Amino acid sequence: MPDLPSGVPESESIEKKEIIQENWKLCTSCGEKITKEEWKTSVDGAYLHNFINPLGIEFRILTFSQAIGITWQKDSYLEHTWFPGFAWRVGSCSACGSHLGWNFESVSGSSSFLGLVLGRITS
Repeated sequence: MPDLPSGVPESESIEKKEIIQENWKLCTSCGEKITKEEWKTSVDGAYLHNFINPLGIEFRILTFSQAIGITWQKDSYLEHTWFPGFAWRVGSCSACGSHLGWNFESVSGSSSFLGLVLGRITS
């Protein structure tokens, strides 16, 4: 086994290797595991979407089919939705509380996807 950098516990080094090998996307604020590259899902023919909310704040989001490590707000809203026919809920990192994106669920409840903010998860 190669020598580890001074001061880095072996268990920490092994965990970092597993994160890289498993293609985990992490919360940029705290490093919590959030989603995986292979969980990306195309919505309206794209993985990357650009939107501006009613306050004029621009968001670039990547769409995923699933994630872990996110706490979802209880209430969902149709008002100002970026995807017609889909209600949205805010999602925050379960570990540090940073806003990571939104869960979009169809009004019929038959489908859903996640929109995670580019730059708030590692790429």
